[in-house]
Amino acid sequence: MKLMKWNIVFLLSLAGAAMGIASLFGLTAHIEMEEWIVIALFTAYILSKQTTHNLFLHGLCIGIISGVAFAVVQTLFFPVYLTNNPSAAASFTSMFPDSDPKFFIVLTSPVIGGVYGVIVGAFSVAASRFHIPK
Repeated sequence: MKLMKWNIVFLLSLAGAAMGIASLFGLTAHIEMEEWIVIALFTAYILSKQTTHNLFLHGLCIGIISGVAFAVVQTLFFPVYLTNNPSAAASFTSMFPDSDPKFFIVLTSPVIGGVYGVIVGAFSVAASRFHIPK
């Protein structure tokens, strides 16, 4: 059984932290989904070039860690996020009038990251069909 390449998993998961930082300043406001798709395609390409085994599992782990990193950045700097994302602030106020929206972010991030990971894993498997990895 071949082991996971955790170094590449953690390196590619930094995209989640980068997206979290970009979201703090409102840079992802209306195009976040498109940005995540581009990152998923890039991540899948790099992953499929770096390993030949457990591509789907690698992608799943990257997605979960990326989702958690995204949530950690947003949660740690939540006031900055709300200041630069007024529509999100309004949504949080209406959805969670009596609770802390940071709890919702932390609670849902592994699930959303898991969905993203399934996409990255599937893209990685597909990308591996088009070239010979290292």
